[in-house]
Amino acid sequence: MIPTKIPLVPVVRYESVESANGQDSTKAVALALIAYLRSNVNVSIDFLQQTEVPPGRTKADRFSVLFMLGF
Repeated sequence: MIPTKIPLVPVVRYESVESANGQDSTKAVALALIAYLRSNVNVSIDFLQQTEVPPGRTKADRFSVLFMLGF
């Protein structure tokens, strides 16, 4: 059965990652749009922008497309 409307879910995510020694941390904001093609299949388009990085490192942006299939 093919759905007539594909559910789209916008997502805003905040990430904070701390290094193992607890000295350095990275913070980022991500925007995503998830399309649920079937109950076990979805596709996500993400854009992530780092807002805070440890001294001496440069901020980076990331664009990704994820295909997820559940069994």
